[in-house]
Amino acid sequence: MQFKFIEANIINKSINKRNNRFTLDRGKNAGLHEGMGVVDADGVVGVIWKVNSKYASVVPIINTVSRVSVLIKNRGYFGVLKWEPYDYKKAKITAIPKHAYLEKGDSVLTSGFSTIFPKGILIGVIEDFHLDRGSNYYDITVKLNNDLALAEQVYVIDNKDKELQKEVEK
Repeated sequence: MQFKFIEANIINKSINKRNNRFTLDRGKNAGLHEGMGVVDADGVVGVIWKVNSKYASVVPIINTVSRVSVLIKNRGYFGVLKWEPYDYKKAKITAIPKHAYLEKGDSVLTSGFSTIFPKGILIGVIEDFHLDRGSNYYDITVKLNNDLALAEQVYVIDNKDKELQKEVEK
């Protein structure tokens, strides 16, 4: 099996800052490493940034440095999810071309175009989109499925093939 999931709990977090962070009660002793994806029952939470023997720090998707490769379900288009402060229930998608057909309510999933998250994990739904004058790409607002203010129990994704994939992508 390519992906293994390691249970952890959020023991500290912020949701109202530009650079929010979450702390997990597991670390290297439990098999956690920098760059591992973190999810919960409602979808994507973030990516591990720092880790020591007992704890891990997570950059959640509601952090201005967070970037997640996403896919619009049943449309085939992919882009990048990023967060703009300070609404922890919404994010933006960039790089979806203007010729793409979109509808409000379309599901947004992880694309699988990384070694961090497998394809198909729910992130949210398109709440609104528009095309700025002269732009070739939509400005898309996503309502996040995951209410990160309530997130407690999480699963850290251990991609057993991560290094093999990175080796051929150099």
